[in-house]
Amino acid sequence: KNQLAFANKDLFGFELCIFDEAQKIKNPNARVTQAAKAISANTPFTIVVTGTPIENELRDLWSLFDAFDPTYIGSWKSFRERYVKPLHSEQNIGKVEKELRKKIGDYMLRRLKKDHLEGLPKKYVESIKVPMHEDEIELHKKIVNSSSHSIEKLQKLRLLSLHPKLLDMEDAFEKEKFMQLSKPEIFFKPSKMQALVNLLDKIREKEEKVLIFVIRHSMQTFLQTALQNYYGLKIDIINGKNNQQDVVDRKLALFEQKQGFHILLLSPLAAGVGLTITAANHVIHLERHWNPAKEDQASDRVYRIGQEKDVYIYHLIHTAPNMKTFDLGLDELITNKKSLSDGTLIPTPSIKDSEMVESFFHDLDQSEKWDLMSPEEFEIEVMRLYEKAGYRCHQTPKVPTESGADIIAIKGDETIAIQCKHTRVKKKQGREAVYQLIAEAKLAYPNAKLVAVTNYYFNENARNLAKHHGVELIEREQLFSL
Repeated sequence: KNQLAFANKDLFGFELCIFDEAQKIKNPNARVTQAAKAISANTPFTIVVTGTPIENELRDLWSLFDAFDPTYIGSWKSFRERYVKPLHSEQNIGKVEKELRKKIGDYMLRRLKKDHLEGLPKKYVESIKVPMHEDEIELHKKIVNSSSHSIEKLQKLRLLSLHPKLLDMEDAFEKEKFMQLSKPEIFFKPSKMQALVNLLDKIREKEEKVLIFVIRHSMQTFLQTALQNYYGLKIDIINGKNNQQDVVDRKLALFEQKQGFHILLLSPLAAGVGLTITAANHVIHLERHWNPAKEDQASDRVYRIGQEKDVYIYHLIHTAPNMKTFDLGLDELITNKKSLSDGTLIPTPSIKDSEMVESFFHDLDQSEKWDLMSPEEFEIEVMRLYEKAGYRCHQTPKVPTESGADIIAIKGDETIAIQCKHTRVKKKQGREAVYQLIAEAKLAYPNAKLVAVTNYYFNENARNLAKHHGVELIEREQLFSL
């Protein structure tokens, strides 16, 4: 409310408005963004300053330009149609990049710290090859050759690459079992854990600090306890469960105050923009993020202004004779993604489960392709099916509301409002999709046919509600036959 008051031209009449750390206004629904745009609208000259114009998606860039000059960049709907939707095919990245740079090039100045920041230490990236133990190799082969669903096998390989004992446990552990596994002589027995300790010992000899990135909360907890027992340190964790600013600040202060060797565990999901940890100059990606840009963002928490030592980034990569390990497959895909997007404005795409599955197992059959999609990919594929049937289709904007439908398909006088529901766990869909159609889409598109689509099945409640309100349900078999 107070920020919006600055938009009053009669009271303030600003001639120049500068938004520093402008990534904070990337969310168009946030009140701070709305206030910024209201101020900018009444200011003759606006400058937007940020080190990360795109953190997650192109909508971030659109939001910044919408604050800078909404008439130039256009609405989110038009921007999405021109620049975002074509990126659903990675083959279009180069073309979209060229068009976008041409559009915004005259209004954007870009500086890289490696080009302009004198005195910044060197950064070294090292992939440490870790030969798997024989029992780990046999376990890997057993998983690959099992009759389980591909996505289940992939998840097991991911756990094996982190710690074999995770295959036998869920995220909730019995205290006795937890304490037993956390003993250093047990926990550090697997090949990758031995390599981790060897690396940490070398860092300790230098009396330097290290960040270890792990995504899985259970592994963070195990690693914290085992490392504390082994090194006699009080080790903190920063992850999505405790990212309140005062908690993070306190943990960082303790980490920085400790003299000599120390360890801090983090999730790459919690190591976002604004987090500076130059007290450390070593980074170990023990569990890698599948989005290369997110991984680089995590690494850059130590490679920032104020860093006085050379920075070392490590990846521990499992290897085995005549076998592609999970780590090698992931590293290969990450490297390829980076080569496609290096130096571009387009956000580096995350690695998809389907890409990993095809890398390890086989070409996916139709049902596997549908099951491995993300909800966003599922919507796009459903839309393509209707386009092949001769419909003109568009996805509904999610901001501020999708009005009960994900896709609108039009052919002649016929309009179809489509709600999509995707599942990876083969769980029957409830009434939500049907309810959204009859409660919202029916009002927004009164003459439209209502259709709910899933890659699995709807439960009886959903079917009864759909029958009562005339909603067509498209389930697994019908979807595959379209």
